[in-house]
Amino acid sequence: MEKIKSKSFLLFWSLLGLGAMIAIWFLPWRFQVNDDEIMMWLVSGAYTGTPEPYAVFIHPLLSRIFSVLYTLSPAVPWYPLTWFLVIYLGYLVFLKQVVTIERTFWSRLIWTLFLFGFFVHFLFFLQFTIVAAFAISAGLASRLVSSKEDVEMKWYKAYPADILILAGILIRQEVPMLLFAGVLFLNFLIIRDKRMYRLLIMPVLLFLLFSSISHFMVNQEFQKQNQLRSQVFDHPVLQLHKQDFKDSHLELYHFSNGLIEFQNDSGLANKLEQWKVLLDQERSRQFTFSATLTALYTFIEHEVYLITIVLIFIAYTVSWKYKSQLIILVFLSTVLVVLSPFYLIKVQIYIIVFLLYFLISLILPHPDFSKELTLKGGALVLVLGICFHFYSYTKSSENIPSGQKLKSQLESLKAAGIEEVVLIAAGEVYHELVFENPLPFRVLGWPTLLNSGETNDMKRAYLVDSATYSSNAVYFKDMEPQPSIGDQVLLISN
Repeated sequence: MEKIKSKSFLLFWSLLGLGAMIAIWFLPWRFQVNDDEIMMWLVSGAYTGTPEPYAVFIHPLLSRIFSVLYTLSPAVPWYPLTWFLVIYLGYLVFLKQVVTIERTFWSRLIWTLFLFGFFVHFLFFLQFTIVAAFAISAGLASRLVSSKEDVEMKWYKAYPADILILAGILIRQEVPMLLFAGVLFLNFLIIRDKRMYRLLIMPVLLFLLFSSISHFMVNQEFQKQNQLRSQVFDHPVLQLHKQDFKDSHLELYHFSNGLIEFQNDSGLANKLEQWKVLLDQERSRQFTFSATLTALYTFIEHEVYLITIVLIFIAYTVSWKYKSQLIILVFLSTVLVVLSPFYLIKVQIYIIVFLLYFLISLILPHPDFSKELTLKGGALVLVLGICFHFYSYTKSSENIPSGQKLKSQLESLKAAGIEEVVLIAAGEVYHELVFENPLPFRVLGWPTLLNSGETNDMKRAYLVDSATYSSNAVYFKDMEPQPSIGDQVLLISN
């Protein structure tokens, strides 16, 4: 009877998750950061005209697979479709572990609601680092939870859910390092299960194998230059205090706003090295209390839904494992504080840390709750929160400007003899055009590293949002201003 109930529960939530995923696919979901957009443009050929076999952040083997798929069937949106499917598989694997561990309906339901709430949110705001973290966490959950039920489980064997760990490694190689290290340390600190160390050997070997493959597939000089670009652009001193550099280092200030063209500045590599040294020297300002607070809240302050559901989950887990959960929370909070002077603590970093907490909380022994009323109340709050989040997102398209006006403007410029348009604007401005192939505009920044075409002789137009133009007018001083188009300033460069 219990098995039938478990299977029914699993089937219902699997189908509900599938339905939610299909519905979200047809809603105005969006990439959380433009890294995904640009990598999709590269592997699909929308940006350079040919599907690129290397997309910088994701493993070269995966980007090569994407480029082949787009070459064979360019009409299929392989890039976002893959992320959707990986998240759904991670959701199913997590769901199976919840059903395995939780014995009562209400405790099983509240865990599932937390899982479903994050699943929906990650689909609404697609981000490759988060996809990797969700996949790896689910794969690890399968290994570590299943080992409690199956004492004969062998560390050296590969299991079906390990495909999620492999997928996460291919999507973002830095993520498994953080999650593996976190699980190992928290096992040493709290769980103290010797079998867990052995069960992590296979995932670590997978990581080492594919990291080695990546090393041989990538041009090392290119990799070094791109890493340096990322280290400077994402330096916390620069992004959190960019106005401080406007007077003293104007070119660096322009760079912090994404105004850079690698193929047109042969001396940029040397500048990046000098800027890196300068920013590292200025890092001492990050060790103040106020600077730490700024670093911790800047990239999370608008994530109301995410913060709320995380806090509810923390309150729930602390209530049944008070001492252990507090130790884990103190450890993870300390890690964020220590990292804040060295890395931008963006929302994806918080989610990696939270998924580690979610995973460890799932592994720890769970007491049977006698306060069923509390569980029912918590479940009701989660259901209402998820429904409101889903409803509000269905209405979000009303706040996103239509891309048709921009598309007609781009067509008019092309008809007027403009060979290339560089668009400098917020993502919502071109939200409807991200799947165009070929892309009707270019952007500035790191993707031009892979652009081998000569563009110096092209007649170009720059469409720049008015806020960026007003604070970076000197950057465009050699260009001829034209009548503004909506919120964009039009500039012509010969």
